[in-house]
Amino acid sequence: QLLMLILFFMLLWHTFLLRYGLLLELWGELRGVVLFSFLRLGVMLAARVPRLLAALHSMTREDYWADPLNQVAFCSHHLVSVFYYAWLLRRGYNLAQVRFYKPQLWQKHRRGSSGAAAR
Repeated sequence: QLLMLILFFMLLWHTFLLRYGLLLELWGELRGVVLFSFLRLGVMLAARVPRLLAALHSMTREDYWADPLNQVAFCSHHLVSVFYYAWLLRRGYNLAQVRFYKPQLWQKHRRGSSGAAAR
């Protein structure tokens, strides 16, 4: 989980925003990546911690999987993970947009989005 965030941050090394220290602008663009990563981390912990506790207390597999809460945690973890991986891959591809590398295009993009927000 942490390595995925580090890898995504490494994709940002050569962007205009990081080279010129515009970290607040970068945070505004990529806030969703960090928030969704923490959401997935919480769901993953909710699915994995009970499993570890069951293994430590020598609970049988049948007893563990008989609990519907464990089944829901398992399924929700996998569903959230699939959406997270697909979304993170799409956000990584979005970093290939020229506006992240050219200051003139970034300013044009920001003026366009702030003008639309003011309307």
